[in-house]
Amino acid sequence: MSYTSTNSDQNIIHIQDRSYYLVPTSDCLITSTVLQAKTKNDLLAAVPYALEEELTEPVESLHFAVGEVSSLGVNPVIVVSKQNMQKWTGALADNVDVILPDVLALPWKKSTWSVVIDKDRALVRTGLHEGFECDVRQLKVQLQLFQKHKTKPVKLNVWLPQSKQKLDIPNNIAETIQGYQYKKSFRDWLAASANPIQDLNLLSGEFGSKSTTT
Repeated sequence: MSYTSTNSDQNIIHIQDRSYYLVPTSDCLITSTVLQAKTKNDLLAAVPYALEEELTEPVESLHFAVGEVSSLGVNPVIVVSKQNMQKWTGALADNVDVILPDVLALPWKKSTWSVVIDKDRALVRTGLHEGFECDVRQLKVQLQLFQKHKTKPVKLNVWLPQSKQKLDIPNNIAETIQGYQYKKSFRDWLAASANPIQDLNLLSGEFGSKSTTT
């Protein structure tokens, strides 16, 4: 379940001078790799094969977006099927600047994780280029598994719709846990609260403009 509707405009948020088309995180693989390349084209050519063990589909059927390398030499990567990209770009107006998994638009700052509940799904942003989606019923287990490989956050912010009063999460997942409720729809809340990344965009490469997908 997501806030996606038959009207693609409902997936678009506007922040300052950019328009973001947000797609379901469940349709995306958010990952990273460490590669050295002389040019961006060399990097883009190498990334699919560096990630091959993580992929469940042939490289040729997938689209890869690569962000700016971090100070640790890590390249953030988003992977989606070309079929989904064709569907998304086919529904877009020409004025959309960025296509992004919705979890990477959640509020985020250093040492703080964000959890937002939208109907029966949970979105969890754990870093600038990190996050995941799961069923609400699996959230506690997924947080416990994820935390085994990550530094404990100082704070965990949790947003619930008015229809949900509490959430089962580990008490020790963060030093401080703060709960909030949003009054309107998830999409309206996100449009007002979004803090999207700036260096990753699925609207790139062969999908760099709508005209390339016809």
